[in-house]
Amino acid sequence: MDIFSNSERILVIKMRRMFKRFYGILILIIFMMSTLAYMQFRYVEGIIKDDIRVITNLSLRNLETEINHWINRKLNVIQEAGNFIEVGSPTNTEILSYLKGKLKEYNSFSSIYYGTKDNVMINASGWIPPAGFDLRERPWYMMAKGQKEVIITDVFLNASKDDLVSTIAKPVYNQKQELIGVVGGDISIKTVVAMVGEYKLGRNGESFLLNKNGELLAHSTLTDMNNLNISIPTDEYLPLIEKIIEGGTGFETTNKGTLEGYLTYTPIENTQWILASFTTVRDFYAASQQLTIGFILVAILSLLIFYVFLLFLKKSIIKPLITLENSVSNIDIEEDITYRIDILDNGRSEFRSLVDKINALLDKIEAYFFEIRNDKEELQMINEELEASLEQMIAAEEEIMRQKKYFEALFTNSSDGIVLLNQSHHIIDLNQRFTDIFGYKIDEIKGKELDSIIAKKEIFSEANGLTHNLLEGQVVSKESIRYRKNNEPIDVLIKGVPILYEGHVVGGYGIYTDISERKKSEREILYISYHDRLTGLYNRTYFEGELKKVEKEGFLPISIIMGDVNGLKMSNDAFGHDEGDRLLRCIAEILNSVCTNDAIPARIGGDEFAIILTNTDEKEGLLICNEIKKRCTEDSIGTLQLSLSLGLATMYSIEEDLEETYKLAENRMYDNKLLESKSTRSSIIASLLKSLEEKTHETEEHSSRMMELGLLLGKKLELNDSQLNELRLLAALHDIGKIAIPDHILDKEGPLTEEEWNIMRKHSEIGYRIASATPELANIAEAILHHHERWDGKGYPYSLEGDKIPLSARVIAVVDAYDAMTSDRPYRRAMESEAAILELSKGRGKQFDPLIVDMFLEVIKDQ
Repeated sequence: MDIFSNSERILVIKMRRMFKRFYGILILIIFMMSTLAYMQFRYVEGIIKDDIRVITNLSLRNLETEINHWINRKLNVIQEAGNFIEVGSPTNTEILSYLKGKLKEYNSFSSIYYGTKDNVMINASGWIPPAGFDLRERPWYMMAKGQKEVIITDVFLNASKDDLVSTIAKPVYNQKQELIGVVGGDISIKTVVAMVGEYKLGRNGESFLLNKNGELLAHSTLTDMNNLNISIPTDEYLPLIEKIIEGGTGFETTNKGTLEGYLTYTPIENTQWILASFTTVRDFYAASQQLTIGFILVAILSLLIFYVFLLFLKKSIIKPLITLENSVSNIDIEEDITYRIDILDNGRSEFRSLVDKINALLDKIEAYFFEIRNDKEELQMINEELEASLEQMIAAEEEIMRQKKYFEALFTNSSDGIVLLNQSHHIIDLNQRFTDIFGYKIDEIKGKELDSIIAKKEIFSEANGLTHNLLEGQVVSKESIRYRKNNEPIDVLIKGVPILYEGHVVGGYGIYTDISERKKSEREILYISYHDRLTGLYNRTYFEGELKKVEKEGFLPISIIMGDVNGLKMSNDAFGHDEGDRLLRCIAEILNSVCTNDAIPARIGGDEFAIILTNTDEKEGLLICNEIKKRCTEDSIGTLQLSLSLGLATMYSIEEDLEETYKLAENRMYDNKLLESKSTRSSIIASLLKSLEEKTHETEEHSSRMMELGLLLGKKLELNDSQLNELRLLAALHDIGKIAIPDHILDKEGPLTEEEWNIMRKHSEIGYRIASATPELANIAEAILHHHERWDGKGYPYSLEGDKIPLSARVIAVVDAYDAMTSDRPYRRAMESEAAILELSKGRGKQFDPLIVDMFLEVIKDQ
């Protein structure tokens, strides 16, 4: 028969499980403590390594700063000596006296001296150079001269071989920045060696100073300061020195012989020295190992204390707690409302008190249970009613929130500016887009009247009326202007929506759409549709519309001026369409400046302009015409004279037809153009000749010689008077096309490139187009085109040969070649006549017509 009840067996099983958990936790804690000890060791090791880096870097930096400070004091002495010589221009005696004073003042210098570019040595120590000594070949002189600044030479043994010295030198310049000498001084580096010797980090640490060749200048173990020397490092230092001279500043782990440690090194400013230190690992890790051992001992002691505590906890608390837990788990009010917990015999007093309180609580629960059960049905009915009401409220609230979200999203994210108004036209709220459009934030204008903020006085009445209609319940919409915070006007589309509540208007939304870009585009389109793009004047469409408008409105008398630009085609041919466009713009500027505000100037064709002058009679119109002609005379473009043929007609009565007045003005313009055409073309030809002289630097004497020789040769060839006149004109204008050739090509002194020659060869074609556009020059256009053709067909532009080349072109080619060879040019002097004749003879039958060359040589001989 089993002596244990089921509850006792269950209790034993639970206790065994509890102890297994305790042991598992104990093992886990031991493992965690061990892991923590290891991690702590690694962490401390990392901290120590970082500390080593910081400590060694700081220590080395401090030593480097001390050495730099010592060096800079010496540099300043030499700098001051150099400045004394440069600024004061002293005599050699004064220089010697000054250097002796410095040498006496600064005993760290073994010598201070000044060497001139003429190999003169001024030495404060009294040392006199031996015969044949050239100080200019000394390293300190050559380095200072080459680097053009204060320098420090590498360290070297002094003459007595018992001290290490270095030379500081500075180049000295006169006021013209010419080198006049070098001032220098020899310094002992005993002080630096002593500094390095005093620096030592850790019991086994070392510090040393190297030059750029890896040679030891100083070492922390150096003790004999009276017998310094440059030494070659031993084998155990070679790996360290190789790392040091590879780079600038560094910190790294390395080995010196069998010792592991940390190497820190840095170059010393203004010198070729490198400062370094080596610190062993063992000096830093002793404290870390002691700390780790102490931590492990503390962890073991803590585990023992924790284990004893668990045993006490098991006996005094856990076992009674399990018993109490089993008793509490048996409480079931629905099955047995009278159940109570038995008093624990072997439990602590705290547990007995807890049992009493639990039983007292069960007594109260039993009383409340019967009371609650009696009211259960009533509560259920009330609960059902509340649930139904709550569901209705939740549904209504969700609908309200949904609508609120819709309106908030619309208000906040709208691409239009929205402002919320009350019945008094005052601002309640606005969205971000309203701020973006007008620049006002809600804090600035909340509670203020909307129209007084964004509508100025001249449109306030219109804006206020629109707001009034909105708050009367009307939906409004209008395009208008409102003003930003900075008083800048802005085009907006205004919409207004009233807010109704129970049939009454309680406020309204003002919605503003920025239509500035659309309005700007509309204005630009309107401007383009009524204005000429090139000149900015009104175009023909606007002109014809205004012609009908002023006729209806009767601004009598009405005068119309018609104008036609003279020489536009020739300008385009000679100077290009850009120059022609500039001519048209200049004409437009003249018309604008002469016309009054009521006048309507317009460009109605390629080279035609017209002006409508309201309330202007014929006399006033003639004054305006005269002013236009005067301005054209004054405002020429370069050498090209502005010229405009004008016609004027005036309408005095409404019985007259303004269209007929317009035609009359046009006819008068054409009549004047015919009358002025010859003088205009003569003026244009004169302008072209003047422009040609300026572009090619040819003189009137050149043209005169060309015409004289050309006429003599023409008479020799028995040409008639008409041919001789053409020849005279061709002599002056054969190179007229060069006015369109760029100046940098015409003025180039050296040979032209292939591309430049291609441009230059076009001048004959340009000249042809200019002459063809002028009736007085049309008869020489072909000769201008072909005056660079050759008798053998190797000329340009069409490679004509022999008699296919016009006669006048062949004549002018010979005359032009002779005059060019016998005249001075910027790039050569003139040839003698005999040499030029020889060149013409060589070109006979090749470049030139042989008959014309023979005739021309007879003309020259006759002269």
